[in-house]
Amino acid sequence: MRWQMKWNKWAVCASVFVITITRTGPVFSFGFFVAEFYKMYQVNMATLTWISVMAAGMCGILSPIPVYVLKYFNKHGYIGCCTFGIVTQSVCLFLSALVKDVRWMFLTFGLMYGVAYCFAHMSSCLYLSEIFPTGQKYHIIATATIWGGYATGQILYNLLVAWLLQIMSWANVFIILGAINLFLGLLCVSSFLLKNDISESSFSYSTLNEQVLENNNNEQINQIDKTENNPNSRETIQSNKRNDILQWLKIIFWLVGTMFSNVIMMALPGSFVR
Repeated sequence: MRWQMKWNKWAVCASVFVITITRTGPVFSFGFFVAEFYKMYQVNMATLTWISVMAAGMCGILSPIPVYVLKYFNKHGYIGCCTFGIVTQSVCLFLSALVKDVRWMFLTFGLMYGVAYCFAHMSSCLYLSEIFPTGQKYHIIATATIWGGYATGQILYNLLVAWLLQIMSWANVFIILGAINLFLGLLCVSSFLLKNDISESSFSYSTLNEQVLENNNNEQINQIDKTENNPNSRETIQSNKRNDILQWLKIIFWLVGTMFSNVIMMALPGSFVR
């Protein structure tokens, strides 16, 4: 039974690797479609690159949403969020193949695909961290497969899309990418149903909730003591509020920075294209 549990974990690791490839591939290979759109619609290339920039940026800026969903639904949340992300990604690729005006892709690919990308990314990566928690023997190897998936997806999908565009229209390529994502994605997310012991995980949300409740209770007790014994308790409360505001500002700056870095990384090369 123990060896079976071990192989179940590595099955999830391999699945997350494949999911990373299929969800990032269309974004990384979007440059080939930009060239096609420029020939067909004569739209500025710098404008077209913003479609994929938007999809990548949505993943970072919306990341707290799936995290809160996972917090309340635990393991079932991982399966549900990842399935939602994979299915929605494929639907967005199918819809993108139907658009008559490329600007509609700001909605179908930039916004909608970006939201689905976020859910698939956060749920798969966090679940991998659940079954290979910090301090576990293979934690670094397992989590490194995510970055390996990014690189592999970029290489494979660039080769695949470049070849497909030579033998068929860009719309048919989107349909094929959507079908690949749907089939492989659902096949891989089924590995999340395998039995894995995540009760001792340092990232377990059930454990995290208990710890947060305990900390909140201790904090309330300390505040009561300060109110009774400390005449400056109001200043302490105001200081805590300021600290909370600073924490939220840090989160906001991190999200904006993530979005801005994606814009610079992906849009800047297009600005040099005449």
